[in-house]
Parts: sequence; structure tokens; C-alpha cells
Amino acid sequence: MKTAVILAAGQGSKMWPFSETQPKVCLPIAGQPLIAYTLNMLRELGFEDVRVVVGHLEEQVKSALGRCSDVRYYRQSRLTGSAGALQQVYAGDDLEECLVIYGDVLVGSSDVKNLLDVHKKRQAFATTLVMPLEDERPIDWLCAEVRDNKVSAILGHPRRNATHRLTGIAALSGDARTFIESNPGVMTSILAGQMPLLESELAQSFQDAIDAGQQIHAIPIQDIFVDIDKPWHLLEANREYLKHTFSRVAGNRIPSSSVVSTRADIRGKLILGENVYIGPGVRINGDLMVGDNTIIDNGAIIGKSCSIGKNCRVENYCQLSDFTSVGDYCQINHCAELSGLIMSRVHLYHFMEYDGVIGRATDLGAGTVCGNLRFDDANTVHHMKGRKEYPKEFSNCVYIGDFCRTGVNVTLMPGVKIGPYSVIGPGVLVDEDIPSRTCTYIKQELTRRTWGPEQYGW
Repeated sequence: MKTAVILAAGQGSKMWPFSETQPKVCLPIAGQPLIAYTLNMLRELGFEDVRVVVGHLEEQVKSALGRCSDVRYYRQSRLTGSAGALQQVYAGDDLEECLVIYGDVLVGSSDVKNLLDVHKKRQAFATTLVMPLEDERPIDWLCAEVRDNKVSAILGHPRRNATHRLTGIAALSGDARTFIESNPGVMTSILAGQMPLLESELAQSFQDAIDAGQQIHAIPIQDIFVDIDKPWHLLEANREYLKHTFSRVAGNRIPSSSVVSTRADIRGKLILGENVYIGPGVRINGDLMVGDNTIIDNGAIIGKSCSIGKNCRVENYCQLSDFTSVGDYCQINHCAELSGLIMSRVHLYHFMEYDGVIGRATDLGAGTVCGNLRFDDANTVHHMKGRKEYPKEFSNCVYIGDFCRTGVNVTLMPGVKIGPYSVIGPGVLVDEDIPSRTCTYIKQELTRRTWGPEQYGW
């Protein structure tokens, strides 16, 4: 199998506040766009023909992949679901067998290789990777009943328990095309009383094929897998990717152009780009990846398994917690504390503290602080598209979209989200989500009266 199709057209509206200004497939994992990681993995597995279905903010998808001669693009003008996206490729070419992968999943190459090997060995109609549900709610996912390593039924967001969830990764034979093209445009494999969208889901084509007597083999995930569907999944994916990457690094990679001070306290492996400087007084508590031309100096404290992009300055007694990722062209300075993931060109200065995700080109004012422990010790319930969400992890983190600013001494309460293009004025306590393109500030009421020496008896 030499052809892979990446489905990257969707709006990803549940990823607000980030999906409004970025395609979900371009959101960074350890500083690299997710779709770039997927493309590199496919190349390592020997795919010579990669096709990408684009739609929402397609220019950013193409920019993230650069000028690649082995990538062809297909535009999905109407966002009609995953089967609808694949139909765009079938309509434009004589596509035979192929690997289909959703653009918003992080998956290990070993699992994809295993999928391809099993599919080829069994000369299967279709083979899909599945994930055991364990403690996840089946209603949150497109699910499958798996028996004897085969999919026996598809269940669309079921209320009752299912054995596995679908991952959006499948190897298809040429015979699968008939069922993709004849997709009914609505998910019918659901329980009575449920309400599916009018979209052409690939999962429904699988159920139609099963009903017609075809076999779909199921391969459980063994390695890394994160379906990046909502903002907190970015933090999960970032952590799992860093753990996965550093587990495969045997020793330091320090080019001759980079300098590591003998007075720095290094307690892990270093993977450095060109012209990196790590100065005296720096403490690095674990493994660290650093991009080109970055300076880490003067008492900076870096936690375990972190990544810092290119052309950054991280210095003057700032602190990064474990599994923190910093994008390119960022500045973290003067006692700033950071935990989570920040994207490119973010500035954090002067006695501030943040836990969560920050979008591109965002500037947090001095003294901006983020609470992540509620007085009732509970987890924040989030609201996405009118539905309550209960994240297993990172529920009390704060999520700020692209191109935002805060004034000095802003307080961000646990779990709040701030839409892109927004400004929070000095001294504001943010205890609810802020819509996109909003300026929020305190309207101060002052009282004045005369005063002077006569008040003291003169």
C-alpha cells in the first residue's frame, strides 16, 4: 500500500477557542503542527502518494506541510463528514487501496505499521485501529463492538456500553469504494431516540459493508493515541508525545554550534538545535528539546520532558513545569511560571503564572495569574456547543485563543476560555468564558474629596 489520505477539512468547532483561527490539524504538538507529524510518520512508513482533503482555513494546512511534491490536495467545499471528504478523492482519481487517517489524531507509527501488516496478510476488505473504551464514556465517541478481532457492529455515540471506540484510522481495499460512495449521508447505526447530524460518516459505510457480509478486521491500539477533539486533548497529546519521543532517545544530541555552560545543572538528555545557548545557573530537571537560536539563561528552571522552540528567550528565574511545550519566537522572563502548552510568539513576563494552553501571538501582562485549584476541590464543568463536558484531565486549566492580551494583575479562574482577538483589562477577575473579539475591563467608580494639612489640625 503506497497511498494515504489525510482528512483535514473539518471546522473542529469543539476545539474553540483555537479552531476559529486555526485548522485543528495545524494545532501544535511539542511545537510541530499535528499534520506535519502525521505526514512525517507516513513517509517513514513508505507512503509515496499522500493526499490531503482540505476545507476550513485550507491555506494554513498547505503552509504547515510546505511545498511537498508527494502531497496532493482535494477541496471539500461542503463539510459533509468523513465519508464525504473521502468521496472528493474518489471523484478526482482512480483510487484503489489506501490508508485513511483523520487529521486530528496523534498515533504511533508502530500501530499504523501493525495495521498495514495485518491488512496485507489477511487481504482484508478493511482493517481499522480501535481503542478499548476502559473508563471513557461511549456517548462521547463513534464506537464499535469487537468480537474475535472483527468489528461486529458500529454504534454512533451510544448510551450503553461498547467495547471499543473507532480511531479514524483504517486501511481500505479497492472494494470499499462502493460503500463510501453510497453512504446515506446520515448515521443510521444508532440507538432509538438519538439525534445524528446529517453528515456522511465513514463509520456508517463500515456498518453498511458489515450488513452486506463484508468483514472489517479490528486491531487494538498498543502505542500512543490521542483523538484531539477538545482543548484539553491538546495537553494530553502534548504530554504523551513528549513521553513517547524521549523514551526513544538514547543520549544527548548537542551540535558543535551550541553551548551548554558547565555551571548549568543538567539532569536529563538534551536534544538541541543549532546555536542554542544554555547559560550558568540554569537547572534542567529532565529531558529537553530545544530549537535553533534559543537562549536559556540566568536561573531558568526547566521541568522534566519539556520542549522549547526556535528563537526563544527563557531566562531570569522563570520556571517551566514538567511536560511543558513552548512554541517558536516566545519570551518567558523574570519569574514567570508556565505549565502546559504555548504556541508561537507568546510573551510571558514579570511575576505571572499560567497553567493551560495559550494561542499564537498572545501577550500576558505583568502579574497575570491563573488559578487551577477550586475552593471546592472539584473539576470545572465545561460547556461546548450547548453540551456539558467533563474532562478526565486538565479541566481546571485555562485556554486562551490566538491574538489576545491581558493587562496587569488579571486573575483567570479555573477552566475559563478566552476567544481569539480579545483583550482583558487591568485588574479584571475572569470567572466565565469570554467570547471572541471582546474587550473586557473594569468600569471604575472614584470618590474625591478635599484633603490637606487642615485634616491634621494645622
